[in-house]
Amino acid sequence: MIEHPCILFCLFRYAGFGGIERVTAVLVHILAEDGFPVSICAFQKPPPNFPADAVGDDGDVIYAPNSNPRHPANRSFLREVLDKTKADIVVFQDCYQPMERLLRSLPPDVRLIVVEHSTPAIPLGWPGGSISETLPHRFLTWIRSVRAERWTRRRHRFLYDISNRYVLLSNRYFGEFRWLARLHDARKLRAIPNVNTFEAVPFRPKKRKEVLFLGSLLRVKGVDYLLDAWRRIAAKFSDWTLNIVGDGPLRDDLERIVEDSNIPHIIFHGAKTDVSPFLKNAAILAAPSRYEGFPMVLGEAMAHGAVPVCFDSYSALRDIVSDGESGIVVPAFDVVAFADAIQRLMADESLLQTMSKSAITSVERFSKERVLPMWRALFDEALREGKGKGQ
Repeated sequence: MIEHPCILFCLFRYAGFGGIERVTAVLVHILAEDGFPVSICAFQKPPPNFPADAVGDDGDVIYAPNSNPRHPANRSFLREVLDKTKADIVVFQDCYQPMERLLRSLPPDVRLIVVEHSTPAIPLGWPGGSISETLPHRFLTWIRSVRAERWTRRRHRFLYDISNRYVLLSNRYFGEFRWLARLHDARKLRAIPNVNTFEAVPFRPKKRKEVLFLGSLLRVKGVDYLLDAWRRIAAKFSDWTLNIVGDGPLRDDLERIVEDSNIPHIIFHGAKTDVSPFLKNAAILAAPSRYEGFPMVLGEAMAHGAVPVCFDSYSALRDIVSDGESGIVVPAFDVVAFADAIQRLMADESLLQTMSKSAITSVERFSKERVLPMWRALFDEALREGKGKGQ
């Protein structure tokens, strides 16, 4: 048995503002601290506005000759990276990126772990660059979803077959994955939650009258729902502010909605590499996503005592937030209920403090001390068994 196997993380882009990149950075750091030799290979370099000093030095980053994984120049890329790093295990972090041809060529003695960072039933056909709800747009969305379902069904099954272990962010997703991939035998499935990037504070910090949205400005994040909810309550709570921290293709559309509808007390801050000040100050986290996997922002906010208000739109949410105790969960896409939940917390300081303390306590389940042993056990398991289908 190899005491500390060499680990190679493979993903589309590194570093970046997205959840997959952030999760990878955290895992690389804690594994390196634990003595694992860790490297990273990626196809796309960080975006131009990404600070160079934000990329950790815990692992080597090796970039492909071409940013398109299917480009002929990349045919031998993964083999060359394996020769250089002497990796025993490849952790594939981007199961929606077209890298299956490269992964299929892994040598027999290299183990493959595939990690799914969203709900397996993710509606991939949904467009990310529009919040239009016209009838033709909905029909086009349906067509795209049907095609995407066929595509993702084939890819999920293929990746499952060539992997040693397939990791989901919650065992609540096992049923979705089995249905999607048409699995009769799910012995390779494992559940490991995202590790929390912030240690929970030992007490509830002093908060401001601020509601926080933190994430990319994409359709999936549901910021349009949040603006509608805020429009219903902002006038009643003129001493509260909604801070929107993040950037993305919908920012112009969202800012236009705020201006055209004259919605008060909203500040768009753009993307920030250091979000700690916002998390420390916020009393409430607004999380209106259409779907997620295991969003890091929930654990990060709860560790700082911010009480989450969430749509019940993905299974793993119930692993993170206990409705009525550490946060409030409302029926998916019910904007009135979402607004009422935020308003309830804003109006009741005692309730806000009680839930805030519960939130801080509850996220200790996702500390690195709890999650790291799960990864160690997974690596040991993968190395003990043979590679490929049926293991």
